Amino acid sequence: MSKILKSVRRDFAALHEAELASAASLQQLDQQLKLHVEPLSPVEIKGIRKSTGLSRETFALYLNVSTSTVGKWERGEHQPSGAALKLLSLVREKGVETLNIGLFVGERFEGEQVTEDSMNQRDEPEDQKH
Repeated sequence: MSKILKSVRRDFAALHEAELASAASLQQLDQQLKLHVEPLSPVEIKGIRKSTGLSRETFALYLNVSTSTVGKWERGEHQPSGAALKLLSLVREKGVETLNIGLFVGERFEGEQVTEDSMNQRDEPEDQKH
């Protein structure tokens, strides 16, 4: 959480203690702060992925994004936002097991064997697949 948000939380708690803000308002602020996710640098994103031990392709599968998107994040060409940023934050805080999607290399998914190659193919347009 940023210094500004910590300061807001501390000030709001002081208002609550002085009975100038309700407990419900303080709880609502706490819920909003839990949803807030700080932006991640390319180095942080790459570090998160490396800490999982996953390839870029497999990591992309967990985040439901393309392999090229993960690469662009790691090179600083794009920034993750929304759900992707929240998922990255969860992986950093709690590990990739948090995203237990039940899809691992070697298992069957929709009747097909999952391999690194089959995960890469999901990023190709249909007309370019062999």
